[in-house]
Amino acid sequence: MKILYLSMAFNKQGDNLYNNLVDSLLNRGHLVTIVKSNTQEDFIDVISNNYKILNVKTGNTFEANLIKKGINQIRLQSYFKKAIKRKLKEDHFDLILYATPPITLYGVIKYCKEKYKATTFLMLKDIFPQNAVDLNMFSKKSFLYKYFRNQEKKYYEISDFIGCMSQGNIDYLLKHNPEIRKDKVNIFYNSIKVNCDLNTEFNTDKTVFIFGGNLGKPQNIPFLLEVIKKLSDYPKAYFKIIGKGTEQTIINKFKNKYLLNNLQYIEYLPSNEYEEILKKADVGLISLDARFTIPNIPSKFQFYLRQKKPVLAITDTNTDIKDMILNSDCGWWIEAHDADKVINLIKSICEKKEDQINKGKNGFKYFINEFDVEKNVDIIEKFYGEKIK
Repeated sequence: MKILYLSMAFNKQGDNLYNNLVDSLLNRGHLVTIVKSNTQEDFIDVISNNYKILNVKTGNTFEANLIKKGINQIRLQSYFKKAIKRKLKEDHFDLILYATPPITLYGVIKYCKEKYKATTFLMLKDIFPQNAVDLNMFSKKSFLYKYFRNQEKKYYEISDFIGCMSQGNIDYLLKHNPEIRKDKVNIFYNSIKVNCDLNTEFNTDKTVFIFGGNLGKPQNIPFLLEVIKKLSDYPKAYFKIIGKGTEQTIINKFKNKYLLNNLQYIEYLPSNEYEEILKKADVGLISLDARFTIPNIPSKFQFYLRQKKPVLAITDTNTDIKDMILNSDCGWWIEAHDADKVINLIKSICEKKEDQINKGKNGFKYFINEFDVEKNVDIIEKFYGEKIK
């Protein structure tokens, strides 16, 4: 297959969902062209005979300011379309691959689908704008909501296949978008490459909880920091937060104000260095805002499981990650509502080191069985094969 992958941000280095997926597609002999946002001029980076990246100069799509971010994302499709017309006019593609976020590339997808007579494959990683409504970023009566909701519906309509992160995602999507044909919606887990050679360690004198990844409003950082502060006099629990995002200023202010000895914050690490720190942690943390009405499955879940780390998920009640954790016995789940209840659970976890290790082993088995990126490539190939028939 000749695949055109549209991405707001793609890093050819490192270890992440999309990098792993592209590597696996390339290893199977498929040709991949990535179109991604870039702050510099438009240019093509030829990686190999079957792999190239078209960098498109755009505005800052990661602005902290909601209005500026929205405007820049709306402009994305005009930038992408112009670059594709100029730089890829002689190319041909069989499959167009894209994910949410963003949901503002409909015009580009429509143009490419018609130009190349290609099939379209949506990897649904974010149900927007409802998640923004849940967090009171804007209301359903606002212009922004109506615009983005219209774009969302167009995304679903133009997609020949919609891959969802969980069964809860599928159920939510079909309930709130009854016009979508059920036969084009299926499971497409957050999946990464299997690495059975990873060594993992556990601390004997304390339990190190690690939170790695994006630090935005969905991650409920103020609540997590409240829990950490209340545990500052409990020596058996230590917390490491690694990542960046709109909420990182809150963490820095918190650290400077309270000078806690049970918290370490690292703004950014290359993936190999992050893996080394994760290897020496004991429990992987997932934190989500309690107000969410949509089922979120953060991708850090799979990375924790691969490293044989049990998972503590502090989330809303609507995500089915609680079912995934409890059914596989790979960790613990609790609602992000009562800080004292979360603290009691953390103390209980710290007192049972053997339980941590056993749940980590269960998680690794679960990961091997369900979240191997090769299974996602199988899904893409099967879908395309059936489509062209």
